[in-house]
Amino acid sequence: MTLVFTTLFILCLTSRTSYASRTPCDFNDEECITNSFNETLPAIAAGIPTLGVKPSDPLKMEIIIGVLPKLTYIFRNAVMTGYKDCIVTNALLKLETTKFIYDLLCPSIVLKGDYEMNGQMFENVINGKGNGTVVTENIHIQIDADLEKYKSDTGKEHILIRTAQIEHHERTNVVIGFDHINKDNDELAAKILKRLNENWLAASKYAEGPAFRFAMNLFIQNINTYFKKVPLDELFYKV
Repeated sequence: MTLVFTTLFILCLTSRTSYASRTPCDFNDEECITNSFNETLPAIAAGIPTLGVKPSDPLKMEIIIGVLPKLTYIFRNAVMTGYKDCIVTNALLKLETTKFIYDLLCPSIVLKGDYEMNGQMFENVINGKGNGTVVTENIHIQIDADLEKYKSDTGKEHILIRTAQIEHHERTNVVIGFDHINKDNDELAAKILKRLNENWLAASKYAEGPAFRFAMNLFIQNINTYFKKVPLDELFYKV
């Protein structure tokens, strides 16, 4: 999506008159809900200042802490990018059971930051500190959200995501880059990094959970800010 298109689309989102010309989705129409949310999500990810929606791409995080059975890591001054390029599929809105289920197919999610890591992975001792980058390619994210419905002061009905189960499924590749992953031995550090990249699937499944869940929860908070500003009957429309 080009910058010009994104800017124009954000202006449309923030204009009350723009809704008058739109045809709302039937909430039971999975295709309509999917297409509409797919149209809206890039603008939400970019951030909508006039609605108080913070950017999710780039998503800036002061600190991320991951505590695993044999490994602990910290990312500081972390930045994650790629959410605005995700494609929404299989969106299902079940208002009678207050559920919102959808999939995200993301071409590339990139996490960068200053890291510290201590513990063990693949029987290698890790005691690293420096710049860290993880690039996850073609990842499938599944969100199963529980909703809350409420009426605003204007009498309009709104929805909010209260809790969400977030699952990461298929991905085609993960490129792992950590400077000085063994800060005492550069030669060993290179071997460890090589082994992690050769076994990227096992490495990512083991270590990615805390960082991805933290980032996705922040993204969902930003989606909720949008949901608070836009009534339910204006959220999903035919495109």
